[in-house]
Amino acid sequence: MHSRVFPGLWLATSELLAGNMQVVLATLQAGLQSAEYAAFVKQLST
Repeated sequence: MHSRVFPGLWLATSELLAGNMQVVLATLQAGLQSAEYAAFVKQLST
């Protein structure tokens, strides 16, 4: 799942529900390294 409100907030919902936190955290990290997240942070700082 990708948030429409917070770009870069990616959650592996099925893995979260299954308790597979390693995949959940890896997915979150990938979102935080995305170009969408970088643009969002840049927009917040202006």
